[in-house]
Amino acid sequence: FVQDIYIVTPEPSLVKNVLAKIDISAKTIHMISDDKVLSEEELSLPGWVKQQIIKLKSYKICDSEYILCIGADTVLRKQLLLSDFYENEKIIIHYRRHRQLDGHYIFEQRRTENIYKLLGLGNIRNKQKHDYIFDVFMFNSDVLRKMELYVDKELGGYKTIYPHEIISFDDMVLMGEWSLYVIFVIE
Repeated sequence: FVQDIYIVTPEPSLVKNVLAKIDISAKTIHMISDDKVLSEEELSLPGWVKQQIIKLKSYKICDSEYILCIGADTVLRKQLLLSDFYENEKIIIHYRRHRQLDGHYIFEQRRTENIYKLLGLGNIRNKQKHDYIFDVFMFNSDVLRKMELYVDKELGGYKTIYPHEIISFDDMVLMGEWSLYVIFVIE
């Protein structure tokens, strides 16, 4: 169901050189520079933050109702279907339950707590705090549009809700694009 491939990068010419060596002519590839997606203020943010905001703004560059986002270091071993992400027009919420309380799971629980607090969504104890992080993720353009409007109006935009400096994991636990999207959909 994927029609086109969009690659957003700070160095489009470097990526074009690499892609020239690979035969993926069955798909149209759109090469886009970071500065075509991000504002000047957002361009000054750390790379980890910029790549998340680019994903959240992907509806502005992809003329599609659904946007499949695949991590750059991810290899697909089976065919994906739209039904892996949507059932009867409803978004399927994917999450992981960890069998034991390990450091990663605690990190993701803290991240969801921080996002619930940021969005002002009431008593956190009653909320689902799961690990929503996946390297293959389907966005709905309408949800991304509504979420950006909400974040702009209520919180001052993505540039204000993300850390402006990443020094440690404590900075990274404040926000995550997948978790923000899922919590926005749930709530």
